[in-house]
Amino acid sequence: MKKRSKIIITALLVLSLFFSVTGCSLSNNSNNSVSNNTNSSVSNNNSTDTNTATSTSSAVSNEIITGSKDESMFSSGDTKEITDSEYDGEIDLSTLTSNYTINTAGTYHVTGSSTDYQLIISTPDTETKNVHLVLDNVTMTNSKTACIYVVNSEKTIIHLVGNNTITTTYSTKVADGTSYIDGAIHAKDDLTITGEGKMVVNSKLHGIVCKNDLKITGGTVIINSAEKGIDANDSVRISDGDITITTTAGDGIHIENSDNDAFFYMEGGSLNIDSAYDGIDLSTSDKLFTGYFSLVGGEINIKAGGGYTKSTSSSNSTKGIKSDNELVISGGSVTINSSDDALHAASIITIIDGILDLKTGDDGIHSDTKSIINGGTITINAHEGIEGKQVEINGGTMTIVASDDGINASTNITVNGGYIDITMGNGDVDGIDSNGTFTQTGGFIIARVSGVNEMAAPLDTDGTVKITGGTFIALGAFNTSNSTTSIPSVRWGESSFGGGNMGFGRGGMGGGMVGPGQSQSSSTASFQVGTYTVSGTDITFTLTTTYSNLAIVSDKLSVGTSYTLYLNGSSCKTWSQSQTSVTAS
Repeated sequence: MKKRSKIIITALLVLSLFFSVTGCSLSNNSNNSVSNNTNSSVSNNNSTDTNTATSTSSAVSNEIITGSKDESMFSSGDTKEITDSEYDGEIDLSTLTSNYTINTAGTYHVTGSSTDYQLIISTPDTETKNVHLVLDNVTMTNSKTACIYVVNSEKTIIHLVGNNTITTTYSTKVADGTSYIDGAIHAKDDLTITGEGKMVVNSKLHGIVCKNDLKITGGTVIINSAEKGIDANDSVRISDGDITITTTAGDGIHIENSDNDAFFYMEGGSLNIDSAYDGIDLSTSDKLFTGYFSLVGGEINIKAGGGYTKSTSSSNSTKGIKSDNELVISGGSVTINSSDDALHAASIITIIDGILDLKTGDDGIHSDTKSIINGGTITINAHEGIEGKQVEINGGTMTIVASDDGINASTNITVNGGYIDITMGNGDVDGIDSNGTFTQTGGFIIARVSGVNEMAAPLDTDGTVKITGGTFIALGAFNTSNSTTSIPSVRWGESSFGGGNMGFGRGGMGGGMVGPGQSQSSSTASFQVGTYTVSGTDITFTLTTTYSNLAIVSDKLSVGTSYTLYLNGSSCKTWSQSQTSVTAS
């Protein structure tokens, strides 16, 4: 979020702080219609599986919100194992002289290879059983249309055996009645991919298209596409499998429908995406969109837009994961290297648990409304670390390296728990920047700002600051005057600069700004590289570069107690916490 001018206001509750000093140092497709087909399927059907759970709920379920698996996401048929005795028909692609249509539900064993012939699934609307395709070392190529086309089916389940390759080279979508075919595998109804084999999909358009629900519950799936890797209407659900998607001009996974309830759900497996545009995109043009992104388990690795070192394009979105509604991560791991935002949501982002490693040329975590961190281990290297209209942190471990703001909010930032480690560079930067208020009731925060700049601060607010619990450690450039705090604080520095009731810098802990003609002190850095501890407490922090200023505000300090600040085990500062706010030397 860009900086804007600060106004001087009176603090409701302000924090005492610091400046430069002496300090701690060491010496060291033509259209192939169904009516043209001469091959047809066998009519016997031994398939007995049914779809007992195919939820397409349009709201975020309680399971998603609380971080538990949603048992309604997958049916028994989605993971059913097929044996040879269950085959209702054999299809040898090498014997085809035209397209082949399956018009009866059942289990079909598919072998051989074909060129420019299509495998079509079209069962009656009254059929309630599934079509199982066992792809057993199959090679299909088509220069005209999709290799596999699901026209109508209760559900089509592709079982992967051995190594399978599906390749299409047509590059213009093919008209089919009122719709179009534009994928190597194109399904108008539900599609599931499972098994223990491998399938490579190559396409000059989209890789896999599913107009309803696409589920992947096993197998190795590799998609190389010019446009979208996976294009789904209702949902993409992953419970297992190893999926790799590479696109040259499209999203890795794109989910969108006119009912505004599309969603992505993953509880296991691995998903690896290298996309020209967004890695995963749940989008809509309707503000009533109620879909969501949910990661409960599994591993996601995304490179979007060439990575964080590439500049973003105004015409193409290159975010890691983008949701036009909520985004919830409650487990698993996410690694993102994106040129635009790593995680982006139009509604609330909630991180409950999981491991996140986010590198981006823009925001690490960005919500248009509220970013909530309840847990997890989060590492961010970004322009801005965490951003939202509101930011609420209740737990988790966060390490943020940013070139603008570490944490930014337009209205308020609240920290109730967690461990937050922020490192900023030089220039117009803030460790924590709220254009409204800042409140801390618990947790541990360390904010480092390098260099000397009156427009930089470990903590910067336009409104009030209220710290009633936890620990806040601030290092770097700052101004302060007439500051108070309700919990003990100690600072090392000079009090020769003012400008409003300030704490950690412009706006500071009290809401103010540097006065006309004022500047930061440029005295020699005095807090050296190493590990610091405070006697009688569990307060510890590490510096990897030197800083001129230090302030510690913590409910672990007690008035009437003497303390020693140690650097790498050696005493470097001692002070007596004789009152709530102490300026030490």
